[in-house]
Amino acid sequence: MELDLVTVERIERFIVFESKVELLHWEDTSQWGFKIKLALASRGELDSFDKTMKRSKKRGGQRYHCILYGEFNRQFEAQFCGRGWAESVGAHVALHVPDLDDQLYFRESKTRDQGEKEIPGRVFDIMLMEVGDDEQIIDQTARERAERPVGGPRSKAVAMMLQDLDFNRWLSCHSIYRRPAARPDDPAACYTFEDADAIMKNVCGIESKVEFDNGNEAAWKIWETQFKAPFIRYLGPRA
Repeated sequence: MELDLVTVERIERFIVFESKVELLHWEDTSQWGFKIKLALASRGELDSFDKTMKRSKKRGGQRYHCILYGEFNRQFEAQFCGRGWAESVGAHVALHVPDLDDQLYFRESKTRDQGEKEIPGRVFDIMLMEVGDDEQIIDQTARERAERPVGGPRSKAVAMMLQDLDFNRWLSCHSIYRRPAARPDDPAACYTFEDADAIMKNVCGIESKVEFDNGNEAAWKIWETQFKAPFIRYLGPRA
């Protein structure tokens, strides 16, 4: 699959790895076929490949659409073979390259002399994009959204209370979190839903209301004692 390089610059949501890499060496083996090893800029970049499915006898390995850009404009397909770190070469990853033309390109590229660490191999600017079983490049933003935890009954109940005008009036004017100089008869002085949500998260020590449904009992206890119970007492007979 060939992509317009100008377009690719505008679709960061598809990119899982982007950096400058150095071609350490290539090898052609009976087990792996043609494989290239790329040195990464730092050990921290290995995190991008954490838990990535690697090529083995039983598995095909994560497939990537790879783009070399800048001085070398080239696109090719590859499969992830593994990652590692060594004192001699630093952080590195290995990719299986199946296409013969792409193999020739790397065979003709300068590689680092393994006996002379100071002699660099060819350096590339590279982007990697995951290819799914349907042969389509995976939209990482859509994947993260689909994998994001969904709120349950607790988080929904909290959201409903935060949007209650009476709750926001209480929070603004009568609670220990009241806004200075706020008056109950001035709706404009009340906290907004966003204000109330931010106060609640800060007090409960959470980043998302979903945590109420995912075992954060300490945060739920704070919500019940610092917000829900005092508000119900404020409502009195109206509750």
